[in-house]
Amino acid sequence: MKKILIPAILAASFTQAASASQFNEGWEFSLGLGGAYSASEDITIKRDNASDIELGDVEFQNKPFQAPLYYTIRGGKWSLNNGWADSTAFEMELIHHKIYAKGSDLSQGVSKFEVTDGYNLLYVNYAVKKDHWIARVGIGAAIPHPDVIIDGERTHGGYQLAGITGQLSLEREFELNETFALGIESKVTYSYAYIDIDGGSFEIPNTAIHLVANLKYRL
Repeated sequence: MKKILIPAILAASFTQAASASQFNEGWEFSLGLGGAYSASEDITIKRDNASDIELGDVEFQNKPFQAPLYYTIRGGKWSLNNGWADSTAFEMELIHHKIYAKGSDLSQGVSKFEVTDGYNLLYVNYAVKKDHWIARVGIGAAIPHPDVIIDGERTHGGYQLAGITGQLSLEREFELNETFALGIESKVTYSYAYIDIDGGSFEIPNTAIHLVANLKYRL
């Protein structure tokens, strides 16, 4: 009996370890949908040939399911870890973040103040996985696309490499099969951008809390 049980136990252990190894290493890509809450910011628009516009404290909305959608795209390679973590990864991630200034906070000829074709955040992440929990830290670039109307003159278009950004993230992963998984992720981002518009410019820091559902594909 022992001669049968011992090989069976060893085989089961090997199969489980192999499955875990497959789950925790290799290339992984994900697409996420969700939304964000942005803190209010003090906004001043500097103009080249006119007085600066001080909007003061401006509240921002995200409107994640209004076109263009809020979304995230991420790709990276996981490697097994010999320490306390199951595996670690380096990743590239794009967050198509958006901000809409509340209309009631606009004045002095400013009728529209949005960064909605993207207050895009591009990150290089380092991620650590343990028991289906994933912690991330990332740093990268803010690439905004402004849409601003001042005194009837509109600035719309042109992606700008305009600043820096950082993030902290925690995700819970749920395996569906050997290829697909779901992830529920919360993250905090802080970004700073200096944006040029027709006839002026403005600084726009952004502190945001995000909640994202990810569909993940493993090669």
